Amino acid sequence: MNLVKLFFCDVETTGLDPARNGITQIAGEIGYLRPDGSYDTKTAFNFNCAPFGQDMVEKSALDIQKKTAEEVSAYPLPGEIFKKLKTIIEKHVEKYEPTDKLFFVAYNSPFDNSFMREFWRKNGDKYFGGLFWTPDLCVMRLAAEKLKFNRDTFPNFKLQTVAAALDVKIEGGGEFHDASYDIALTRDIYLKLIGTNQ
Repeated sequence: MNLVKLFFCDVETTGLDPARNGITQIAGEIGYLRPDGSYDTKTAFNFNCAPFGQDMVEKSALDIQKKTAEEVSAYPLPGEIFKKLKTIIEKHVEKYEPTDKLFFVAYNSPFDNSFMREFWRKNGDKYFGGLFWTPDLCVMRLAAEKLKFNRDTFPNFKLQTVAAALDVKIEGGGEFHDASYDIALTRDIYLKLIGTNQ
């Protein structure tokens, strides 16, 4: 490959079970990484999304996001967001070309990936795997490898804790548990961990 296409993703959800709970926010960016370590952001996105009608909404999950059930239920319908997101993705991937896919990258990627796979399924699309390589790339696990000799000094291994340990900051501040801010931290942590020219 003369470049790899990276799909950085962060979701906020109504709980921890992708089958029972839904997504309230999907943020991310698509960027291209080249063998020389250069990285270019191609597009960014940030969608609020109402849960599906059958999705369970847990107050504890919304409390973390500082949202109410009424607020998230007024967001755009998930089918609308799904179409917008697929349109963005398909500008960067030839869906019928099996060698052209995105790497799904997230902090604790199994969580975000499982919710996104279920989001595809709930929208009646079984071809998530046609757009993304398997396995996904987990920034949390890459950071754990890098910081393993200091792990006992951390109170936890949350995104903000790891960002501080790696001296990764986003200019202008921001708010944790907002997907658009979390994705910027995730991207910069990942690029630092793999040693890009950024």
